[in-house]
Amino acid sequence: MGGEDDGEEYDYVSGDNYYFSVSTFLQYEDEFNSVTSESSSSKEHDVDCNQISNGKFSNNDFSDRCDKVAKYLYYIKEKDDNDNRCRCLNYLLNTKTEFNAYPDKKCPDLFKAYEEISDKLKTCYVCSKGRNHVFQKSSF
Repeated sequence: MGGEDDGEEYDYVSGDNYYFSVSTFLQYEDEFNSVTSESSSSKEHDVDCNQISNGKFSNNDFSDRCDKVAKYLYYIKEKDDNDNRCRCLNYLLNTKTEFNAYPDKKCPDLFKAYEEISDKLKTCYVCSKGRNHVFQKSSF
């Protein structure tokens, strides 16, 4: 009290950055849906989803979800706010049945495939924390 620096003290609560991230999820989920619904050539993102699908899964059903994830990762690669976009993608992959369920496969198997996509595009990365798999900002 009474010091010059009183007005410059910042209150930081652990987890504050997550509140902002979560507040952007609706915006980025809409963005994800828009980007992934656009028809574009898979050559644009340069990820061979058929190869990933055939190498990790018994049929080609994974190819469509691979293409969606690759399109979005390619899209956010040059964006300023890719950290929050990675967090939103993580949320979508972990909560949407379309992305976290596959016949005769467990979630870690799916995330190994998603990790291969993110490695190829050098955008976001998958961090395994116990039973959870987390996409985080790329350090590439």
